[in-house]
Amino acid sequence: PAASSRLYSASSALEMTKRVLVPIADGSEEIETTCITDTLTRCGAEVTVASVMPNQLTCKMSRGIKIMADTSIDEAAKEEWDLVVLPGGMPG
Repeated sequence: PAASSRLYSASSALEMTKRVLVPIADGSEEIETTCITDTLTRCGAEVTVASVMPNQLTCKMSRGIKIMADTSIDEAAKEEWDLVVLPGGMPG
């Protein structure tokens, strides 16, 4: 009985789509960035990746992989977010 009520409450929580912002920069950890965005998307969140690099959406991650953000941090800052998740990395 307890397990089924937990399952129900988890399912109910997913019905409300949460908006999540993931800011990235040159040097951000690609594994953290992709795991965060993948996991949250699979859980039903609306995930937006925003570049904090001036005038560029593509960021060169810590191991040289390039990831293109959905938007700039300036544009993302104009909106409201339920959660902001920061992947690690240096200097990102």
